[in-house]
Amino acid sequence: MQPTKTAAQLQEEKEKIISLLLHDLRPPLQVLRFLTGHLAGSNGASMSPEMIQAYMQELNMAVEELVQSSSAIFTWLEVQRDRFAGKPQEISISGLLQKTIQQFKEDVPNNSSELVVDATQDVSVMIDAPAVQVALIQLLRNATTAAKGSPVRLHGRKEGSWLYLSVQDSGKGISEKVTESIKAHLKGDMYHPLLYRYGYRIVVKVMELLGGAVQFTIGQGTTATLAIPV
Repeated sequence: MQPTKTAAQLQEEKEKIISLLLHDLRPPLQVLRFLTGHLAGSNGASMSPEMIQAYMQELNMAVEELVQSSSAIFTWLEVQRDRFAGKPQEISISGLLQKTIQQFKEDVPNNSSELVVDATQDVSVMIDAPAVQVALIQLLRNATTAAKGSPVRLHGRKEGSWLYLSVQDSGKGISEKVTESIKAHLKGDMYHPLLYRYGYRIVVKVMELLGGAVQFTIGQGTTATLAIPV
């Protein structure tokens, strides 16, 4: 049985979550407020088709950012409540990656990067597939954003009692400076905005629940690897 949290601990977590909400939802909401306010106060007849199109594109981008931020926050809260842990099932590695890609395409229909599954061991493992998919989808969001239309590659292999799942973007990737900063915060302030911006708080929490870890490699792009005991 897990120890009951004190009122002070619960209040601290509540304040951190509120801080997350303010940090991540305020920017797109401010953009929406500005754009809709400007449109409401202007004479539509005086706006050129090009200007209207530009405003609509900005509105669409702001809404997309708001949806993604909200989705990530809700996923984080669910992971915090350990809702994804404790559901092991037998699934092939290739099947797990294909199901993840399918779910990602449904979650991010505007993705322009091709998702490629490299040569992967066709073996089955007992694993909490829904939890792993949550972590992989967060990594895919980062990789496709960095790749900017270039292919993103997934790879899986089993070595001994460990499963390794990798996501590699083929673009510029996250800079080494940012990656080192992420690694530093992973060992300390898990509520740092940098970790949330790249979705790594969610990934790390899932890995903690599964007894695994996430690793980063800088090379041709950035490779994020989940190491999970099976």
